[in-house]
Amino acid sequence: MARFKLTAPHYIDGKYLEADVLVGEGTDNPLPEDYPPTPYMEAIFAETPQALEEAKTKVKKAKDRAAAASIDNLPVTVGGEK
Repeated sequence: MARFKLTAPHYIDGKYLEADVLVGEGTDNPLPEDYPPTPYMEAIFAETPQALEEAKTKVKKAKDRAAAASIDNLPVTVGGEK
């Protein structure tokens, strides 16, 4: 079972839950097995923070490589000419 953040109030298993409440596996509000996600539930994935950090690291490395390449490829001038 997955975890979700409610984007609107829900009645789940006879309990009223406000928006922004987490429901599903590992929360105080488990979902019944036969309860389908609604359009007003946002999926929460455990690997999301790790994937975000990996993407940030890749972008930073790419920016660092681009900055180094631009310094290495400066135009050479001889006697004041380009």
